[in-house]
Amino acid sequence: GAAAVVPHRAMAGSQVGSAGLCLLYIALNAALNFLNRWALGVHGFTFPLALTGAHMLLNPVLLLPVMLARGAKWQDFSQTLGAQWKGIVLVGLLNGVQIALNNSSLVVMELSLNQVVRAAMPVFVALLAVAIEGRVPTASDLACLVVISVGVMLAVLRPGTVLSSDLKGTLLVLSSVAIMALQMSCSGRLGMKLDAVQMTFYTGWISLLPVAGLVVAYELQA
Repeated sequence: GAAAVVPHRAMAGSQVGSAGLCLLYIALNAALNFLNRWALGVHGFTFPLALTGAHMLLNPVLLLPVMLARGAKWQDFSQTLGAQWKGIVLVGLLNGVQIALNNSSLVVMELSLNQVVRAAMPVFVALLAVAIEGRVPTASDLACLVVISVGVMLAVLRPGTVLSSDLKGTLLVLSSVAIMALQMSCSGRLGMKLDAVQMTFYTGWISLLPVAGLVVAYELQA
């Protein structure tokens, strides 16, 4: 009896810890979105690509102490890069572009509408699953995807829609979501074995490269 209580308590503690991490992620993600929208859409900071570049630059710098605290050594870094460099480069490039597109949308659209459009992610994931992995969604999956698609269209094409801003922002968000879905499919296809902290740390520098190019091309002269 007592022996069975210990695993049960350990499992309960693990579930509580996981729930706490999920809530922390939701809170931090919401705070980041609100701050991005405040800076780009409310405060008038019209350099979303530069903001994204700073984000990409600081990610690995701020995560380095976390990686060292987890016991990571130079040999671990070199082994990870040597074994998974293809996935790290591909995911890093796609991640930089999709975040830049999403931040650019916040200049011209409300955060609430941005989040509604991003809810279309399952549609793109399902399409890529068919194209890349050959997995056809079931009838129930298709029904859910249709509901999501209709909901997004109703949210975008609502009364009072401003074609010059809302639709432009929607196209930016949909492009971001499509690239993010491709990023997820490619990471699974390439068999990447990195957790969220490792993925962000290793891909940060790579994500900076396309964003820096976009900054030079579109914002440096502003």
